Amino acid sequence: MKSIRKNINDFNTFINENKQEHELPDYWYHGSNKYFDNFSLDNQGINWRQSELGIYFTQYIKPGIYGSTAKEYAQDLVVREGGKPYIYKCEINTNKALVLNSNGWYSSNSFVDKNRNDIKRYMSDDNNDCVIAYDFENKKEEGLKWGDYILATSVISNIKIIDVFEFKE
Repeated sequence: MKSIRKNINDFNTFINENKQEHELPDYWYHGSNKYFDNFSLDNQGINWRQSELGIYFTQYIKPGIYGSTAKEYAQDLVVREGGKPYIYKCEINTNKALVLNSNGWYSSNSFVDKNRNDIKRYMSDDNNDCVIAYDFENKKEEGLKWGDYILATSVISNIKIIDVFEFKE
């Protein structure tokens, strides 16, 4: 896994050198069954045991063809625990992201979950403030705006809530 570790500058260089049409989303989305004004790490690992890397964000409210979406997380929590499906639109200001290529996995989220122990070690060793996993293989063939991204951070001060709304079909 060491060979796929990149920082955000390496990622931008990789994209530019390979003339690929990819960019990080301006906004990230988080699904919940609760309304709140600020993110907290109090529930980290409670909703999903494997979410040890912090708070997870996706690039999509509703799903593309595959991958994880804020809508799916919110609806799953409502079914399991009650509440209402809330979507949080956020800006994430990262200083030193660990960027990983998750091509070949079902989704970037499953890649992060299955490799979380190695990722935690890499983030600690390199002093990263978040991890961003991406997969661009299906972007063009499925007509998606972005590839499949997942971002996880435990640095609450990097998260700015832009909007919160109750998701309705």
